[in-house]
Amino acid sequence: MDAHFAPVKTYLRDVGRKLGGGKGWETIVLTPDEKLVARLVKEGTALTVCPLSNLKLCVVRDMKHHPLRKMLDLGLKATINSDDPAYFGGYVNQNYLAVADALGLGREEIAAIVRNGFRASLMSTPDKDRALAEVAAVLAESE
Repeated sequence: MDAHFAPVKTYLRDVGRKLGGGKGWETIVLTPDEKLVARLVKEGTALTVCPLSNLKLCVVRDMKHHPLRKMLDLGLKATINSDDPAYFGGYVNQNYLAVADALGLGREEIAAIVRNGFRASLMSTPDKDRALAEVAAVLAESE
């Protein structure tokens, strides 16, 4: 395993133990540890992803190399977020636009990420349900 991934793997396992399944809020650099990925998928752990921050911190050398699409393909519950917008160059919408453009994410992929965000949020269940219904309505209108 690449030494670059070892601290991430250890951190995610420690956080997972402390928070319990499905409740973790982590930022992930895609790790080659298949057991860890399988656990995160099984537990439905939401992963915060800040693409512009990842680019600025040289986690990825180019947005086209960002692992978000692979995370989604693996079934990980990725969300798109912003990390200190003034420093890293964008609020949530700029993060969505940058990664969608670079990776060629389609409408359904973007909608899945938005739904992941609402489901992982600290909103009340009725508020989540209303937000998810709004997402569904917007998608239905634009077909």
